[in-house]
Amino acid sequence: MGRTIAIANQKGGVGKTTTAVNLVALLDERGERVLLVDFDPQGSATATTLGQPAKDGGAGIVAALAGTKSVRRVARRIRYMERAMVLPAGDALAAAAERGRSEPGGGQFALRDALARVQAEADPYDTIIIDCPPVDLHLINTALAAADYVLIPTHLETASSRGIGSLSATIRKVSETTNPSIRVAGILPTRVVPKR
Repeated sequence: MGRTIAIANQKGGVGKTTTAVNLVALLDERGERVLLVDFDPQGSATATTLGQPAKDGGAGIVAALAGTKSVRRVARRIRYMERAMVLPAGDALAAAAERGRSEPGGGQFALRDALARVQAEADPYDTIIIDCPPVDLHLINTALAAADYVLIPTHLETASSRGIGSLSATIRKVSETTNPSIRVAGILPTRVVPKR
């Protein structure tokens, strides 16, 4: 069984998507089977960074979360990579999150269950990377419920550290309620210019 890493910070613009995509590229280069889950309704990982927007508005990931389609069926190969796949997001994910907030239980285990189903199939992924949104707490909680680890990118500035504080409280709550085994893999400083 592979590992699942959520890339999260409750502050936007700190390099979550860049970190997620570069980590996928690195693992692909090392020969791993990798799945990138774009869990941000803006679809920044798929549309902006990879140039592979969800053609269905993100309905595929919503179907995977609902269990009506398999993750493997709606995932697409990432161009320029050997074996990495992406599960694209779009506006449909935002609508599904809104519905989830008003339902009992809120579908908080939908992503965990969808990923468990694909990992039970032949040729499971070695690593699954979840690119989390910055502010949608429902989607962040759902992603953290599915993750083994969380990696926290941040700028070395006050506003970003507040995002870490908010995320720390969220991780603590998730570990007490839905995912007691989640661990922080580390805090990753971004936009660091090395001294020469």
